[in-house]
Amino acid sequence: MAKALYRKYRSSSFDEVVGQKHITDTLKNAIEKDLISHAYLFTGPRGVGKTSVARILAREINNIPADDKATQIDIIEIDAASNRRIDEMRELRDKVNITPTSLKYKVYIIDEVHMLTREAFNALLKTLEEPPQHVIFILATTEAHKVPETIVSRTQRYSFKPIVEVDALEHLRKISDKESIKITDEALKLIANHGQGSFRDSISMLDQLAGISSSEIGASEVSLLLGVPDNQLLDDLISSVASNDPNSLFETLQNLREQGASPGNIAKEIISRLRKSLYNNDNQITATKAVSIMKALLNATGSNASYEQIEICLLESINFDENIKPGDKTLDPNENDNFIENNIAEDLNQKNASEDISIEVQDKSEKIIEQATDNSWDKILQLMKSQHNTLYGVLRMADATIADGKIILTFSFEFHKKQLEQNRNIEVLKKVINDSLGEKHEVQLLLKKPTIEPKKTDNSDKNKALSSVSNIFGDAELLE
Repeated sequence: MAKALYRKYRSSSFDEVVGQKHITDTLKNAIEKDLISHAYLFTGPRGVGKTSVARILAREINNIPADDKATQIDIIEIDAASNRRIDEMRELRDKVNITPTSLKYKVYIIDEVHMLTREAFNALLKTLEEPPQHVIFILATTEAHKVPETIVSRTQRYSFKPIVEVDALEHLRKISDKESIKITDEALKLIANHGQGSFRDSISMLDQLAGISSSEIGASEVSLLLGVPDNQLLDDLISSVASNDPNSLFETLQNLREQGASPGNIAKEIISRLRKSLYNNDNQITATKAVSIMKALLNATGSNASYEQIEICLLESINFDENIKPGDKTLDPNENDNFIENNIAEDLNQKNASEDISIEVQDKSEKIIEQATDNSWDKILQLMKSQHNTLYGVLRMADATIADGKIILTFSFEFHKKQLEQNRNIEVLKKVINDSLGEKHEVQLLLKKPTIEPKKTDNSDKNKALSSVSNIFGDAELLE
């Protein structure tokens, strides 16, 4: 089994550490002057070198050569995520008094220390207050705010920074060249950007891409594998929100879905763009709306995010009162009355108001009222808007027909129909219908047949994409 690249190229000395010179220089000087602390706290985002520097520090203070691959039993690594209980910390407290077997210092590296329970922290605190001279603690965490101040105050804290893109790009290029991975600078830049300051994530992506093709890897292959959304589609998405255009929003999201863009990546890119627009004082979207969207999308940036989450977050930012769906007629009730009265009066003038004519006028009036003033669906929409604004946004896009105790809703996009088909949503709709109309109605959901021919796909591009996916995951086929 081949060794993962992030492990193969893990730093083994302070000089090999990239992007954390402010920390490595300080630690080297402290060791040279024999100013070693009994406890260190390394904080910062994942994949930036905290654990690697902890291991290097443990070896440097014990004068272990960088090329010495022997296992050192006096350097103990503990994963607090799986050893978080008080029993583990009590065992540690009992063992710290035992002198090192072969080294000058016994070093405990506790990774993700914020995962310890309160009781475990209390047990660790007792040890940190009066540590033996031969013991050094190196605590590492991605969530420093969860570490009690009583612990923090008894350590030397070092804050690791996210790796800047320039450093990440240079490092990825060196690894690519050493591993004979043919890849363009544009593709590496995309990987570095997607890694968001994490060396480990970026190198893992490069490792995954290495098996794609024997020819040069370009940005398109990286985008396909990582689910990176198209820049133009992202711009279109933001424009849809800015112009309160849900139709365009739905269509763009559907295009992103068909492209295979990851929902988490879409959320991250939208947040990034809105942040830049605020920084540049861009007036496309108001600051209030931009902040609201960014806040809502924060929960959709993970790997388990869904398109529905993105859609709902963006729909909630649209002011539907400022948007009139193409083909809709929004008539004021008074205008409806005048319209009916004028038509009736015109008929009366023309037909001399006989009894037979009055019956015809009555029929005409009822027909006009049925066409122009029957606002049953509007009542349903308004009640839905006041109680369930997100579902209102979906229903607003449907063509509705009400007849014979049945409401038929026709959607242009399948994922809206599926969203409404969810049991909890259809039950909400039925209740709102009953509350609005005073009686139950059967609800039928339909999908419009496409009137535009599907865009022809270049078979060579499809075959290339299929080949790329197959190289990674085995035999596969692309579904239409």
